[in-house]
Amino acid sequence: MLPGLELTSFGMGLLFPTAAVLATAGVAPGDRGLAGGLLAAAQQAGMAVGLAILATVAAARTRAAAGPYAAALVSGYRLSYLVSAAITACALAGVLLLLPAARTRRDNSKER
Repeated sequence: MLPGLELTSFGMGLLFPTAAVLATAGVAPGDRGLAGGLLAAAQQAGMAVGLAILATVAAARTRAAAGPYAAALVSGYRLSYLVSAAITACALAGVLLLLPAARTRRDNSKER
């Protein structure tokens, strides 16, 4: 469990400052506080909704599984981890699809 927590902490330490810089990079100086606040609110709301979805998936699977309670609980957690991995894969695919378009727009705006 410790290696997973360490890896998660390392990833979050890289992700959150980078996301904050990217979210405020193209914003006018007077609006950067607003953009940063909007980013923080979106992160908090996203984490709350994501956790609620994953907990609901795990609980529904645990209730529906047959057999001993411990095995049913593991089944629920396993499904919620798979759903989490699928959501992460979809988000990664979206970023990889949108990144070239953002680069093209940025390059075109520099040429003007």
